[in-house]
Amino acid sequence: MRIQEIFKKEVGMEIIADQRKLKSFLKDNERWFDSIICGFTNNRKSKYAIIYDYDDLFQEACIAFCRAVETYDENRKASLGTYARQIIFNHLLQSILKDNKKLKANMIFRGGAL
Repeated sequence: MRIQEIFKKEVGMEIIADQRKLKSFLKDNERWFDSIICGFTNNRKSKYAIIYDYDDLFQEACIAFCRAVETYDENRKASLGTYARQIIFNHLLQSILKDNKKLKANMIFRGGAL
């Protein structure tokens, strides 16, 4: 099932509740996830490309997708795909920024250059 075909929260909840369905769903929608994650990994100007591995970001994206399904409101005019894309993007950005703060704090503590 493609993410663009999901308009009911119950369908999304059913997918994340069953591990086999979730794996199949993630495989079917891998290109959709790639389109979000590649903004953080393939950009040569991105300072995050060196630090973050694709697999780590994919795991974070899956966590964010499950949260998006749980908080999705059908009564709004956005589809689940549109809503989930924004939740995943925000989650990845928030994770990266949080990790960068820790990295900078460690460098300052150890006397390293920024």
